Amino acid sequence: MATIGLSPNGEATTTSNERADVVLVGTIRGIVRLERADSGWTAAERTLEDFQIAALLSDQPSGTIIAATLRPGGIFVSTDDGHTWSENRLSEPGLRVFSLSAQTTSEGLTIYAGCEPVRIYKSTNLGQSWTELPGIRSSETEFWMFPTPPRYAHLKHVGSHSSDPKTLYASIEQGALLESEDGGASWTEVESFLTPDDRFHADVHRVVVSPSNPDHLFMPTGEGFYRSVDRAKSWEHLLRSDARIAYPDPLFVHPRKPSTLFLAGAGLFPGDWSPGPSGTANPAILRSDDEGTTWVETMAGLPAPILGNLEAMSMHDSGDALMFVIASTQGEVYSSEDEGGHWSLIADGLPPVSKSLHFRKFLTDDERSRVEAEIQEELQRASATAV
Repeated sequence: MATIGLSPNGEATTTSNERADVVLVGTIRGIVRLERADSGWTAAERTLEDFQIAALLSDQPSGTIIAATLRPGGIFVSTDDGHTWSENRLSEPGLRVFSLSAQTTSEGLTIYAGCEPVRIYKSTNLGQSWTELPGIRSSETEFWMFPTPPRYAHLKHVGSHSSDPKTLYASIEQGALLESEDGGASWTEVESFLTPDDRFHADVHRVVVSPSNPDHLFMPTGEGFYRSVDRAKSWEHLLRSDARIAYPDPLFVHPRKPSTLFLAGAGLFPGDWSPGPSGTANPAILRSDDEGTTWVETMAGLPAPILGNLEAMSMHDSGDALMFVIASTQGEVYSSEDEGGHWSLIADGLPPVSKSLHFRKFLTDDERSRVEAEIQEELQRASATAV
C-alpha cells in the first residue's frame, strides 16, 4: 500500500511498486485521510485539526510522513503512516512553514523546509531535526513581499538539479529566483527571465528540472510558464496571462516520457477571481508532449466550471501507471488513473485546500469577515514575535 500526500506546497511526487490506496489531504483544518475500498474512497480519519496544513511529504521506503503547518507554524512527523504525530519539530516564534521539498542523492534523502518570512531549513533524518541554511537571508531585498496579509514573502519551493546535487533553485513568492551551487550555503539571483512589463517582480512558484536533460528547466510563475534549455541562462515565456492557465503552479514531468508535462493552475490572476461560494478562478489541467511548446486540456470528468481553484496536485508512479490527485478550495478531491485522461470525484465536503489565504476569496461575506478578524489577531501576535 502506498500513501500520497496532497497539499498546496508539499513534495508532490511519490514512487512505489504498488498503487496508492491512501491519500492524506492537507486542508486549512488539518489532514483528512482518504482510504480506498471496493466501494470507493472514504474519509477514514482526521488529524492535526488545529493547524492549517501547508505541505505534506510522504517517504515511501520508511513509511514516514512529514507535515508542515502554516497556522500555527511548525513541522510534525509521523512514523505510522499519518495516524499519530510527533511534537512540533520546528517551532520558532513568528515562523510559518510554507513548503517541503525533497532531494535524493547517493548520500540519502535531504528535505528542505521553506518558510514565511523567507528562511530555509534542511533535515537529513526524516524531519526529526532541522538546521537553518542562513545564507539565503543575505539575498533579501525590498522586492520580497506577498500581496496579501501578513505580506511577508515566503520560500515556496526548492528545486534540485538532477545531475549536480549541489545546485539548488529557491523560488521566492514574491521576489526572486535564487540559485545555489554549494548546497544552499550561498545564493545568487537569476534575473534572465525578468522584463520591465512584469506585473510583479519575480513571482516564482517553482523550478522543475528535467530528469533526462538537466539543462532543461520548467518554471511556473505568476506571469505564466517559462522554459529554459540552457540551465537558466535564458528563458522562453511560453504561457502568458491570456493562456488557458494564466497563473500556473503544480507541474510534473512524466517519468518515462520526459517531453510530457502536466500543469495545473488558475485561468485568471488571483485579483480577477470571481468571489463567493459559487465563484471561480477558472482553473484547468493541461498536458504538453513537447516540453511546454503546445498544450491541450485534459479535464474529462471534471465539472465545468470548477468552483474555486485547484490548489494542490500530486502524482504517484507505480511503475506501469501514473495516478494523479487534485484538490480544490471547495474541499473537493478528484483522481485520475489514466494520466489525466479522465477524472473522478473521490471526496467532497472537506475543509478548503488552499495555498495560504486563497480560500478567503470563495467564502461568504460573513465568513470572510470572520477570517479577516482572525488574520488581524494573528498579525498582532506575529508583530510581537517576528523572526
